[in-house]
Amino acid sequence: MGATIGTDPAAMASALSNLKAQAQQSVDALNKANQGVQQTSAFALGKAFDVIRSETNADVSKAVTALTQLLDEVNTALSKVNSAVMSAVGQ
Repeated sequence: MGATIGTDPAAMASALSNLKAQAQQSVDALNKANQGVQQTSAFALGKAFDVIRSETNADVSKAVTALTQLLDEVNTALSKVNSAVMSAVGQ
């Protein structure tokens, strides 16, 4: 991957850090919402509610997996930006 002329590594790192924080907040929010849905088993009884809980759990799991993959990719990108900056400044 070549460098783009005019790219500001600090701005890129900042944008990636913001993306990472937002993705982590989304993971946390999804897990919290799923926890709330799963806790309805104490009072929302019946097959229909069991299906809702099961489907919600599966959907949240897929979303969390996708966001976790995004976080891994952001970490890789941040590492590459940091390496490029260090190379550019001779460290």
